[in-house]
Amino acid sequence: MKTGILGKIPAILIAVILAVSAMVITNGPVYGATGSYSIHGSYANPFNGVLLSESIDFSLYKIGEFHGSTFEREEALSNVGVDIPVFTKKGDRDEDEWTEEWLECANSFAAQLPDGYDPVSTAQSDAASPLSSFDFTGLEGAALYLLTGSSQIVPDAQDADKSRRWTPRPMFIMILNDDAVISLKFTSVPVTKRYAVMKSWKDAEHEDKRPENIEIEALYDGKVDSSISPIKLPDGDNEWYFEFETEKVNKEWTFREVVSDAIKYNYEISVSEPRESTGKEGDPVLLTTITNTYSRPTLEITKKLPDYVDHGNGAAAVLGFEITGFTLVDGEEEAVYHVTVGMAMGADETEKTIEVKDIPRGLTRVVVEESYSGNYAPVGERTKTATFVPAEEGPGKYTVEFENKYDNPSFTGGVINRYSKVDTGAYEVIEQINLLAGR
Repeated sequence: MKTGILGKIPAILIAVILAVSAMVITNGPVYGATGSYSIHGSYANPFNGVLLSESIDFSLYKIGEFHGSTFEREEALSNVGVDIPVFTKKGDRDEDEWTEEWLECANSFAAQLPDGYDPVSTAQSDAASPLSSFDFTGLEGAALYLLTGSSQIVPDAQDADKSRRWTPRPMFIMILNDDAVISLKFTSVPVTKRYAVMKSWKDAEHEDKRPENIEIEALYDGKVDSSISPIKLPDGDNEWYFEFETEKVNKEWTFREVVSDAIKYNYEISVSEPRESTGKEGDPVLLTTITNTYSRPTLEITKKLPDYVDHGNGAAAVLGFEITGFTLVDGEEEAVYHVTVGMAMGADETEKTIEVKDIPRGLTRVVVEESYSGNYAPVGERTKTATFVPAEEGPGKYTVEFENKYDNPSFTGGVINRYSKVDTGAYEVIEQINLLAGR
C-alpha cells in the first residue's frame, strides 16, 4: 500500500466532506481510532424547487486507512492515478474553492474506479420526503471512504424535451473517532442523446512522455458499453476529441481512461463532471474532459551522521543507496524501477538530505537500501521502505531516513564508488575505485 503523512485538518474539511461529527480539528497529525461507526446522510427534497420522486441508490467504497499519522491507500486502487491531497488549506483559496477542489477530486476518483472493486456497503434513500435520508452502519473507523449515488431524471412539467438529470456529487468521507453526518450536493444536466469526451494535456516540457494514443471507455449505468468503447484518441483527424449520439438516455453515461504504463507512471488523471457544450456541427452535447497532468513524486533521503571521523585528509564520507520501486503486475508485486544514488558528507555535516526526482507514479512501495556506508555502521535496518507524504497539490513525495555511527570495521568484500551529481539532484556512480580489504 502507498502510505502518507497527514497534515493539519482545518475547519474547511468539514465543509468539504460535510461530516460534522466525524472530524478531528487539530494542529498535529491525525490519529483515528478503530471501531464500528455509521454514516447518516441526507439531502433536501425538493432541491432547488425540484422534487426527486424516487429513491437514490448509494454505494460506499473504502479508499484507505489511517494508521497513527499515516494514510494507506487500498492496494487494489494503486492504479487509480488520482492524487488525494493532504488535508490542509493552501494559499488564498477560500472555503468554497477548497470544497470544490475536494469534490472534483472525488469525482475523478469515482470515474477511475476499476472494474471489480466493489463497495463495502450500499444504501437507499427515502423517496419523496421533505428531507430524504440514508444510513450506512457497521463501518471500520480510521478510514477514508468514497460515496457515489445513482442519478434521477426529473421531467419538465411543460416540455418533456427539457428534462434534466440530477446526480449526487461523489464525495470523500473520513471516519476517525465518531459517526459521520453528511449533506449532499447535486449536479444537474439536460437529458440529451449527444455526448462528447475530450482529452487535455498539461505536460509542458515533458511531451516526450506522452503516449501517441490513448483509450477511453464509455460506461452506461456503470458498465462498459462495447458499442462505443474503446474510444481511441486522437481520432482520424488527429483530434483528442470524440462525440457520439445514442438512444440510451435513461441512465447516466460516464467516461474513464484506460491506464497504460505511460499514463500510470507519469500522469495524474482528472475527470470533469459533464457540462453543456457545443459539438462539431454546432449541436449541443454533454462534454466530459479527461486531463492528464505530468506529475512525478520525488524521494528525499535523509542521512544522520553524528560522529564523522576526519582521518587527516578531510575526505568526505561517501554513502551509497539502491532505490527499487515495486508495482502490481497481474496481481503480483514486481520491481519496475531501480536506480543507484549517493551522497557525500563532510566534517561540518551531521545531517544531510538529498532529493531524487522523477520517481514513477503508482508504485505500491519504494524500498531504499544503504548499499555503501564506509566505516559507518547503520543504526537499525540497512533496508527501509520509504513513506509516501501527500502534498497540498501535486504528486507528493517519498521520505526515508538513515543514521550511521562510526564503527571502523574491516571488510571482506565490496567496492568504493566514486559519485557525480546529476540533473535529478542526486548522485550516480561514475567509477568503482577498488575492492575493500577486510570483513
